[in-house]
Amino acid sequence: MRYVSLGLLAVLVSAGFVTSCARVSTVNGCPIQSNASCPGANLKGQKFTLRNADLSGARLMNADFTGSNLNGIDLTGANLTGATFGTGTNLSGAKIDGAILDGATFAGADLTKASLGTSVSMVGTKFNAGTKLVNATVNGSISNAEFNGVDLTNAVFSKSQISSTKFVGSTLQGTNFSGAQISCSSFTGGEYDNVDISGAIILGTAYNVTQLGSESATENTLKCAVAVNGNFQVQTTPCFDAANAGVVAACATSVCDSVTSDASCNASDDTCSWSGTACAKK
Repeated sequence: MRYVSLGLLAVLVSAGFVTSCARVSTVNGCPIQSNASCPGANLKGQKFTLRNADLSGARLMNADFTGSNLNGIDLTGANLTGATFGTGTNLSGAKIDGAILDGATFAGADLTKASLGTSVSMVGTKFNAGTKLVNATVNGSISNAEFNGVDLTNAVFSKSQISSTKFVGSTLQGTNFSGAQISCSSFTGGEYDNVDISGAIILGTAYNVTQLGSESATENTLKCAVAVNGNFQVQTTPCFDAANAGVVAACATSVCDSVTSDASCNASDDTCSWSGTACAKK
């Protein structure tokens, strides 16, 4: 009887002469492998199968991961449009870079140290109360999203493009928005301390602290920040409509007449110009 050494077998497998018999795990008919196509898949309550799994590039639209252990999972470039990550979902250390998260819901999920970078797409994405993004990295296009009641301690949103997004009642302790572009969004009713907005461009945004970069007291009247490079210029007219929890007025008009210096005027809006005493439309 002839035997093939393990070393030779490995060489033959890598060269394609012998097919590897590695078994692909499946969950409710969905193969757990890169580029899998499992729209609407039921991936709930998986305690072991999805941990450190490679689902990069997978098509998982409207899939439900509620209660699953996704610690260390690779979802890089995956299409997770409308996916649900409900209470008990563990995404700590997950790689979600470049993924499409449009319309996805994270409710009570743990994304501690998760990476959502490399132009991740978040249109209408909801991160609900109880969700953790502690020490997570978020870099991409964020629009009409919600981070309400979310723990964003030491999270990094550096250079993200954020528009019409709510951070209501969230914890922003050491959160980094440096270099971000933030417009028509709201930061209200939360906890703020050492928030980094260096180099950020913030226009038509409601907030409730004198300066996001300090731990100053909450103001009674919500106002609009028309800030450039982290230096807030605040207009006295409230721009936050409590009735519908939406930012109004300031986002519908030019910020020109709310800016009080030549440099801020020119930098804040390319349709503004400095007349010598005031900032106005060109």
